[in-house]
Amino acid sequence: MNDSVEEDAYRVGMDAYASIVSNGDSSLGTVLYRTSEEFQEIYRNADVVLAKGQANYECLSEEKKKIYFLLMTKCKVIADDIGVPEMKMVCKLNSSI
Repeated sequence: MNDSVEEDAYRVGMDAYASIVSNGDSSLGTVLYRTSEEFQEIYRNADVVLAKGQANYECLSEEKKKIYFLLMTKCKVIADDIGVPEMKMVCKLNSSI
């Protein structure tokens, strides 16, 4: 996949500002029931979640939680759902809250 990985977060110094935690699953998006107990606890207690990638949007957009999605709309279905053209960079607050 052409996505960022945990080592990228450390390489850019993100750990100085945030906790870097694996979700414990190898799915493309965050499939909550497949994630580790540690991740689920952190997720439940988080005031705000930043979710990168279209797969995370697909998996989490129905969650009743304050989630900011950072993604590129790579297909018509997701672009239409968000209300932007395909191949656009998007930062979108979850509309399910």
